[in-house]
Amino acid sequence: MSVVFGRRTMAEDEDVEALFRTIDMFIGNQVPGKWIVDGYPQLAKLPKWLQWWRPYGEQCFNETVG
Repeated sequence: MSVVFGRRTMAEDEDVEALFRTIDMFIGNQVPGKWIVDGYPQLAKLPKWLQWWRPYGEQCFNETVG
């Protein structure tokens, strides 16, 4: 962890917990066929309120970018 954060960390550290949450989200989204929009890109043209996958994607984006 000192390579990633530049300091020694404990397992209860907030940065370490955020890193593990990000890894879990990344691995969970690597399942082929999990999101139907990947196979049918025309679904991305639906209005936002009909895009049932969008809230999850936006949550992942907000957690990993910030």
